[in-house]
Amino acid sequence: MSLVTSLAMPSLLFAQSSSTNFEINEFFVGPGGDLDLNSANFNARATVGDLATGNFNGTNYQLYGGFTTTDVPYLELTVNSSLIDMGVLDSLTTGTGVGTFSVRTYLASGYSVHVAGGVPAIGGGATIDAIAVPTASTPGTEQFGLNLAANTSPVVFGASPVQQFNGQGSATNEYDDDGLFKYNESDAVASSNSSSGQTDYTASFIMNVSDFTDTGLYETSITFVATSTF
Repeated sequence: MSLVTSLAMPSLLFAQSSSTNFEINEFFVGPGGDLDLNSANFNARATVGDLATGNFNGTNYQLYGGFTTTDVPYLELTVNSSLIDMGVLDSLTTGTGVGTFSVRTYLASGYSVHVAGGVPAIGGGATIDAIAVPTASTPGTEQFGLNLAANTSPVVFGASPVQQFNGQGSATNEYDDDGLFKYNESDAVASSNSSSGQTDYTASFIMNVSDFTDTGLYETSITFVATSTF
């Protein structure tokens, strides 16, 4: 059993407040609350009259409000997909597949997500060419690329970033266009300019082969690496 108590009494409280010129940690004004209310039958957190909760930000400021905020910074990246099968391809067919990941950070100046890993290859050493600049899918031409967008071409697949719990993240400029794909190892594919609630990303992959592409099972391992400035 859980119990949360809230009383409507005037208060104003900010746990974290900062800008380029100042930072205030765990500043508090108001009646207060308690982080640990419990007995044999319940556990609860109580807050008295919070008028400001969550992440508030603008061009020149960012702050977190609420009695139950934490002073511990963090960066979290969760990859939800581990295997993507792009099917059996020929020079008339584009292989597509999606993977998903989520990022959130707290008490940070933002984050960036970079992609790492080689292009698809077979045991004999043949590889599929990476797409160097944002380009539409062209069946019959060797191509391997991705974006973080909702696509209507070459088929309807993928999704734009979805914000959860005041998420602030977005796809970077060369990876956010419908139907345009790119792959360059070490590129930043997503970022945020401030602390951010969770942003859910969908990585949409394409692969094309030509009549001269060596036959075989092509495989690669793609890694997403999140970094943040605190």
